[in-house]
Amino acid sequence: MSMRRPRVRRLDGSCGIGSSRDIDDEIDLRLPEIKKRERSFEYQLRDQLKPIAFIKCKPTIEGFPDRLAIGLGAMMLVELKREGEDLSDIQRLVHRDLRKQGIDVLVIQGPDARKAANLIRAELRRRAR
Repeated sequence: MSMRRPRVRRLDGSCGIGSSRDIDDEIDLRLPEIKKRERSFEYQLRDQLKPIAFIKCKPTIEGFPDRLAIGLGAMMLVELKREGEDLSDIQRLVHRDLRKQGIDVLVIQGPDARKAANLIRAELRRRAR
């Protein structure tokens, strides 16, 4: 009985047997596509929060909040969800662990970016006191 070497999936999508990658080969670091509705909500929200640092935290640890909002003398983590979408199980666990450490996570649902921006500003002001 002969032993077969496992097939290796190359970064370029082709398969090879026992192939390896040279350290100087280019690596595709593009992020996966975000669903259109979520992406447009994120862009609108970012535009509404121009005076506040609204930092995207992706790619990141699975379940970790999407954004870090810094401004008005405070900071907080923000999880963006599409309208009607719930937190995943891993997100619930990560948010719970963050809260145990005294770090709150604000969960915002789209699609109203102006309302979401006002909520984030109000929460930052409250925390700054």
